[in-house]
Amino acid sequence: VAPAENPVRTGFSFKGWTDAASNIVENFGTAISDTAFYATWEEIDDSTLVAVNWLWNNGIDSTYLLQKYNQGDDIIAPLNPERKGFTFQGWSAEETGVSITNFGQATTDTAFYAIWVKNQYLITWNSDQNHVFKTDTIAYGDSIKAPTENPERTHYIFKGWAANEADSVIITNFGTVVSDITFYAVWEEEVVEQYTAIWYYNDGTTSALEPTKVNVG
Repeated sequence: VAPAENPVRTGFSFKGWTDAASNIVENFGTAISDTAFYATWEEIDDSTLVAVNWLWNNGIDSTYLLQKYNQGDDIIAPLNPERKGFTFQGWSAEETGVSITNFGQATTDTAFYAIWVKNQYLITWNSDQNHVFKTDTIAYGDSIKAPTENPERTHYIFKGWAANEADSVIITNFGTVVSDITFYAVWEEEVVEQYTAIWYYNDGTTSALEPTKVNVG
């Protein structure tokens, strides 16, 4: 038994199934072994077809796919396009419209526009030993900006942010967001001035307790 639905090919009309000898098959008989049948097509006059243009709508490229339909055929959306940093939301009849799922029938030349939403990425600022100082969620392509407040660490001076935990190269331009990313605080150990305190028994001997170090201030 032939398939219940006929195959579809843009610019062609389906004429039936043939055997290996290119003969149109009307009675497929019974299955006694593996066999194959081949679709037969007749090209349609291009001037009678309806053009449906699927547009990228990304501000750079134009056509994603151009389809041509017979008058009155149902319009079927193509495979979803892909765009770096964006998630495809569907197709719209308007450039800034909402996505639709019913595209109607091909009656006149028309166009549909891809609808996109920017991906959101996580920016993590680690202060010390993977301690998270702050996180930001930023849209693809937006500029990364360092936190307005600096982290603090006892006896250390904060110098800036680096791309790697063991890196001491300070970043001044963080660029734009293309994926999740982590930055690491760079520290310089603080030099603490100390004095030695000597503790005497004050009992007439010269013996003293163990000296101690005292930070200035």
